[in-house]
Amino acid sequence: MLRCVKILLMEGAAPQIPTKQATQPITKEISNTLTKKIRNFIKSPRVSIPIIIYLILLGPTLYLYSSSPPETKVQTYKGAWYPIVLPSHFSEMKKMGFNTIFTRGDPGEGTVNLIQAAHRNGLKVALTTDFSGPYLKGVDKDSEYWTLHIIETAKMAERYGVEFFAPSNEPNFGEDTSKWAQEILSKIRGVYSGEVIWKGAEVRDVNLLGYDYIGFTIGMDENATSEEYSRHVDSELDKALGFCQRDSCKGVMVTEFGSWQDHGQTDIESGIFEIVLGEVKHTVPGKEDITRAYEIVFERGKDKAVGYFFFNEYPGVSSQFKEVIKKWYKEIL
Repeated sequence: MLRCVKILLMEGAAPQIPTKQATQPITKEISNTLTKKIRNFIKSPRVSIPIIIYLILLGPTLYLYSSSPPETKVQTYKGAWYPIVLPSHFSEMKKMGFNTIFTRGDPGEGTVNLIQAAHRNGLKVALTTDFSGPYLKGVDKDSEYWTLHIIETAKMAERYGVEFFAPSNEPNFGEDTSKWAQEILSKIRGVYSGEVIWKGAEVRDVNLLGYDYIGFTIGMDENATSEEYSRHVDSELDKALGFCQRDSCKGVMVTEFGSWQDHGQTDIESGIFEIVLGEVKHTVPGKEDITRAYEIVFERGKDKAVGYFFFNEYPGVSSQFKEVIKKWYKEIL
């Protein structure tokens, strides 16, 4: 009996376990089969062509629809107020010393693309809404639609990292301006975490408590001398700084200045000429006085303002003003 058991054990009655060497050929064969099937699948035109198209479009798509706001900190914000601006001009702006653009917009895709293009070029963005824009034609500025438009634009500004937001371009509600300024600010603060600018048409006694910056527009009167204009700029800056201190704002910006002419003209002659913007006729100085008007704002604001945005109705800057702006933006401010 014991001998039978011994014989059975010696003959290997226990189950045999395959060795590692024995399983390798099987695993390799399965791997090769799967690799071949995957390779054939990818080679199929129905699969390979869409993949190739996707890879070709992926780079430009990521470039167009993704960007981060520039992290560069600046002491003085230098740019232009562009009611209309094109991304094709950002390269020139950088060469002139711009670090910020100020423009109007809405919650639409066009404004989003503009913001992202500016950020890709290292430019900060100051954005506002404009009641005179074509998308609001015929809308009562006291209506809820107008308020909704501002808030929706502020939400978009928050979503895409816009550094500065102004509720409206040069708002004027008469005696109710202070009330409106506070009401709209409260709504903006609920959806936007960036810095808020008051972009006024002039320096006015408006309650701007809670705003980060006070901005205003200034231009050279047709009959003013350089000395008179210098005193006027000083007076406006001092008033703005007084309101800034009273309302605990961070600083003053000249959000629009220069000449209300078409900067695209190349044949400006000395003397006085007239232009028409919208339904308002303006009489403005010739090129020598206009150039001096830029310099005066830079000179008088050097130790008072933290931002400069010269007026430019159309993209591009004429050569006679470009050198003045470039000098101040790159060498002095």
